[in-house]
Amino acid sequence: MKKILILLGMFFLATSACYAEEPVYLSINDVEQPLQESETFLGAEDKEEANAFNLDGAIIPDVQVEQKEPDITFVDRILGNNDEAYLKASAEYKALSYTGGIFSQDTFMEFEGGPIKNMQPFFVYGGNLSANILNEGYHTNYDDTSIDLAIKGEFRNEKLKTDYCFIFNLLPQHDKNFFQTMIRDDFITIKAIPHHSIYLGSFRTPIGVEGGMSGYMIPLLRRSQIARNFGSVRGVGTKILGNYDLIEYNIGMTSSDRNFQNFLPGIEFNGLASLKPLGKTNGKYGKLKLGAGLNAGHRDFDYTVFSTHLNYKYKRTQFDCEYAISNGSNGMLGLTQNKADGFNATASYYLTKKLQLLARYDIFNSNRKISSRHTSEYTAGLNYFIKGSALKFMLNYVYSHSEFAKDSNKILLGTQIIL
Repeated sequence: MKKILILLGMFFLATSACYAEEPVYLSINDVEQPLQESETFLGAEDKEEANAFNLDGAIIPDVQVEQKEPDITFVDRILGNNDEAYLKASAEYKALSYTGGIFSQDTFMEFEGGPIKNMQPFFVYGGNLSANILNEGYHTNYDDTSIDLAIKGEFRNEKLKTDYCFIFNLLPQHDKNFFQTMIRDDFITIKAIPHHSIYLGSFRTPIGVEGGMSGYMIPLLRRSQIARNFGSVRGVGTKILGNYDLIEYNIGMTSSDRNFQNFLPGIEFNGLASLKPLGKTNGKYGKLKLGAGLNAGHRDFDYTVFSTHLNYKYKRTQFDCEYAISNGSNGMLGLTQNKADGFNATASYYLTKKLQLLARYDIFNSNRKISSRHTSEYTAGLNYFIKGSALKFMLNYVYSHSEFAKDSNKILLGTQIIL
């Protein structure tokens, strides 16, 4: 009884605090450590530092459960009541669900025997309604709607510490057959080496920071222009993620194929690395990352994309900028020999724990051989996290100025639900 009273006292003291000095991120380094009892900004706490470049299907390493979960009702989960209590009280919840899905703890299954140790299915819906205001008129349409069904978990292998993840897209695309777009992710992760995760299968490739970021975690409704043109693709192969106090990296080799159209049209190298100069300061001065990336491969012809990035987080504020230049590319918008480059800078600030304000400047030159091929986009946005990234609403205004097309204004309203 005495131990229970002490735990309750610590719990109420923790939940009565104001903003934390720095959001808490779980990483590979946390495997041998208990969870920190610190508040986080909703929408920021469910991003795994060790997999910052590739979050789709990433599973946070095991953490020992320290206390029982509180009784949270169905209404509490939907409306986000007792978020701090819910997130802190269950170390198992944080360890097993990077998405922070509303029903993650209910859908988690553990097996006593067999090769599979545990399993956790989850469902993701993302909707985007856009209102386009052009010189010749006004129209609305749905963009980038997605419905995903996923299963992730662990194999019963204590030596290799192997996870698995499958993410399936349930909506076909008009320009590809259903099978080519059905599999989003299909991989296993081996975590036997300290500070490292080895991926085998089909997964996101780190072509730039935002170009390799999970669609569930991007800050605005549309990716930056360099991410849309150069990255946001998946490859079949292998990669290794390493994470230390002062450096992290994501390096791999994959097929240059996209969406299972060819077996092996060529080989592609993908690498992204960041230095963390403030990594030994325990977040006192914030978190700073400086790095570069390289994507080089062959598919009909050779292509190369080089990128640099800067990321800084301090308390409620975050600033990101990225530059990329290509000599041909093989990104989301297709294979091209055009030599292009682009730059974007994004600033964000948490007005409250659940409301985030964002602004972005984004410029892209689709062909450096032509001087008048620049497109500039100016974006302002609001994110409202009802239940972290598991239930959020996003509102964006985008003004686009192009040297070869008419200017446009666009208002986008999006939502994301992870069950």
